[in-house]
Amino acid sequence: MIEEGESSMKIRTFIFGIICVLAASVLGVRILQPYTRSFTDVAFYVLFLGDDFTVFAENYSESAFKKIRTGATEAEVLAVLGEPLRKETYKSKEYAAIWRYTKPGKNGNYWFRIILWDEHARVLRTKAKYYVD
Repeated sequence: MIEEGESSMKIRTFIFGIICVLAASVLGVRILQPYTRSFTDVAFYVLFLGDDFTVFAENYSESAFKKIRTGATEAEVLAVLGEPLRKETYKSKEYAAIWRYTKPGKNGNYWFRIILWDEHARVLRTKAKYYVD
C-alpha cells in the first residue's frame, strides 16, 4: 500500500519532470532558433540529442537561406547562398528542379534545406526542417 508521503513524492517528481521537459524545449527553441522554423524540429532534435552531422554547402548560412523569397531568380539565389551541394531537374507538375543545400553526414538525421524551382527558373518555395532517418 502506498503511503500519503510516498504518493506526494511521486507527484512532485512527475511535476518536476514535466517542468524540466518544458524548460529544455524552451531553451532548445532559443538555441536552435537560427536553424528551425517549427517546434517539431526542435522536439526531434532534442529527442535525438542533436544527433546529426549535417553537411552544408560551402557558402551556406541559415540567415541567407531565410532571405530567399518566392519568385527569386537563379542568379539572385546564387548571389545570396552560393552553389548548392546538388542540383536536380524533374519533369513534374509541382516543380522543375530542386537545389539541395544540405545533406546527411555520418547518419541520416540532418537539417534539411532545399529550394524548389518552377519551369521558368524562379523559386517556388524553400523547405526547411530537421529530417530524422
